[in-house]
Amino acid sequence: MKKIIILFIINIIVSTSIIAQGFWPGFYRANELLSSPSAKASGMGETGVSQVHEKSFYFNPGSLGLFALENKISVSGFFKDAIYMDNLGFYNSSIAIPLQKSDKESTKFLFTIGGYYSVTKILEPIQETTRDFPNGTGIFFTPTYKNYNSTFAVGYNNSIQIGIGLTLKQLYDKLTNYSHEKTSFDFGIIVRYPIFPDLSDYKEKLYFIPSFGYSINNQEILPNLTTDGFNIVLPERKSVGISFESGLIRKFYFEADRKLISLLPSFDMSKVDNNNWLKKYGLELGVMEILSFRIGYIEEDGNTNGFSVNSQGLFAFFQKDNSYKLSRTGLNKFFTDVVSIEYSYANSELMKSYHEVVVTYAL
Repeated sequence: MKKIIILFIINIIVSTSIIAQGFWPGFYRANELLSSPSAKASGMGETGVSQVHEKSFYFNPGSLGLFALENKISVSGFFKDAIYMDNLGFYNSSIAIPLQKSDKESTKFLFTIGGYYSVTKILEPIQETTRDFPNGTGIFFTPTYKNYNSTFAVGYNNSIQIGIGLTLKQLYDKLTNYSHEKTSFDFGIIVRYPIFPDLSDYKEKLYFIPSFGYSINNQEILPNLTTDGFNIVLPERKSVGISFESGLIRKFYFEADRKLISLLPSFDMSKVDNNNWLKKYGLELGVMEILSFRIGYIEEDGNTNGFSVNSQGLFAFFQKDNSYKLSRTGLNKFFTDVVSIEYSYANSELMKSYHEVVVTYAL
């Protein structure tokens, strides 16, 4: 990934220079499509193909079909641009909306829509160099790349859970006074086999969720060349991933099941175009659905780390008395059962300072 980002920066400089001087056809490689928009996944070495959370459908559109089991509408965004290699700024926002309220025991088919929006830009403006303005004496401009994505996913809920999803993507670039578009799609499937115990006795018990995912990303729909001959090359990617979540869970009085502690190791392999398969490793430790700590490793790029803090788990924890009962009225119920605010942070040698906020609203 580090090599890809370096090539991306060089690509911007070369392509903008070609355009400014009026030489056609030009091209650039849209490697910004490989930037992870999820602080959770980024803290875990950018693993996400076999995971299910509010932003995992970037890696695997099929995961959105199983996110519907959470019965939550999710909205997320960065409140500060993430920084790539001190040269690029990256912003993302997303939304995920289940189309029905599901019951984990009886609802078989799940339908979910979602979308995310990304902006990548050079942090320092580039000065135009043309025949009329040699040696960088022209106007300053900031190359900007925007990516709009819409996802529809279907889930099947039984002893085995299956999610299948499709993302349509529209890429816009703005280089000097020229702009171009590109259309592509992602497709993915995820299979999980959750093993949950009977919790009717209100005791702590072990649970397991093995999961497998496969996805293809940035597959071209329209021809390469635009009307002015400018060629946007897409980094087509294939990914496979496995994960195995386990931990302790219990049922509380008048409340949904809650995970007391969880451990999620994850492993992905991805291949961009004809390059070698890139290995990614991630590990997440969750405590009382309040705190999550993450570490990861990306082959060629090094270590990653991150954490999350969730308001819903925090409110639920402090409202419990010695018998694990809750005060179920007013604001206590609202912030425990209805609205959740989660802050996530991620960092690595390549990705500097992801700051993401996710707000969910229970259906």
